[in-house]
Amino acid sequence: MKYIIPIVFFFVTILTQSCCRCDDVKQEFTEEEEAWIPDGELGDSIVFTNGDSLTKTFFVEFKDKGYMIEMCAGPGCCICEEDHALISNYRIGGEIIPGTMVTEGFTINIDKSNYNFTKTFGWSCIYNKFQEFDYTLDTLIVKGVLYNTVHVKETNDCNIRKIYFVKKIGLIKFELEDGVWERMN
Repeated sequence: MKYIIPIVFFFVTILTQSCCRCDDVKQEFTEEEEAWIPDGELGDSIVFTNGDSLTKTFFVEFKDKGYMIEMCAGPGCCICEEDHALISNYRIGGEIIPGTMVTEGFTINIDKSNYNFTKTFGWSCIYNKFQEFDYTLDTLIVKGVLYNTVHVKETNDCNIRKIYFVKKIGLIKFELEDGVWERMN
């Protein structure tokens, strides 16, 4: 009998220490966060042209949004709705870059976990990933269309020199080693 009370106390303590205190709020992107993923559907084409009237056609190859469940194990571990990372991924791709096995394209990955929002952008190769653009232009005219709040990334990786991006629209212009390409549609 003298051992039963300490044993019961021990198990009650362990049980209460391992209980979750979830706030039962799912991670959700704000409208501003979600704007980093361009409008459009799988298979949609985006055509770019250069000064020689050549064209590059990119297609929306991937566009997905969902929850990634974070798993844990052991005493004191629980899974709360707010712990589920919300992710959204987007990729446009075109042709194989000559002399490589890499498809030319642009990717965007955004996620929100534990109420922290992160974004990652990339151009065609694993070496050219970035989280922030270098600067923003108030306006830019591309093929007669006026774009506002244009985010610009300058780089020297993977044949790309500059990327011009507008929220909700996506890639509007890019500069390669061999020329400038502007969005037509």
